[in-house]
Amino acid sequence: MSYAGAAHDRMIAGLIIPCSVVGVDLAAAMVRVSDGAGWTSAWVRWHSQAAGKARHWRAPSMGEQGALISPSGEPAQG
Repeated sequence: MSYAGAAHDRMIAGLIIPCSVVGVDLAAAMVRVSDGAGWTSAWVRWHSQAAGKARHWRAPSMGEQGALISPSGEPAQG
């Protein structure tokens, strides 16, 4: 497999990462997540159900399962 092909496969694999919450910063509204295999994310914002005039704010709990969505396929880039 070529370098470009391998890089493409790695980026596709990094689009959606199943994870669980390992840290919560309520003041900054950010969490850290882990894939359970040794990788832990930087602090990232969590998704809210509504924004703007209508707001719904619920902080994730420690150990809560979810998915990290990384449009670039590179979780370190956000």
